[in-house]
Amino acid sequence: MIATLRRRHRIIWRVLVPILFIGAVSGYMLAPKYPSDQFGVSRISYPQLLRSVVSENYMFDLRNGYGGESILEVKQISAINPVSELVTIRYRKASGSEVTQELGMMGGRKKYSFNLKTIQPPFSVTVTDTIKRVTLANIEF
Repeated sequence: MIATLRRRHRIIWRVLVPILFIGAVSGYMLAPKYPSDQFGVSRISYPQLLRSVVSENYMFDLRNGYGGESILEVKQISAINPVSELVTIRYRKASGSEVTQELGMMGGRKKYSFNLKTIQPPFSVTVTDTIKRVTLANIEF
């Protein structure tokens, strides 16, 4: 490196070092201490709670969605936490035939929402442990 490039290099680094130091310190001091949002958590709240039913292990909330559909929220309130919880709904069609439909697995979550679309009460909701083949809750709406 020739003398003029060495001198220019030294001047640039004498300017850059304080700027980098001030930027690092100010970035550390301005960073939030705790995250302001938990990105994995759904924060959608559905309006108008129609009915709430509590069983021994679960709380079931039936809500109206924004588009007029029914939303079933299943919240686990007990200490049990099987990952094999299957939520099933049983209802009657307008023709009178009884339909049993599996809504889905809760998968170890404490709260799960199911879109029932046009299904309206009366219906029954059953939560079963698919591994032990035990009924954990059976609720009539």
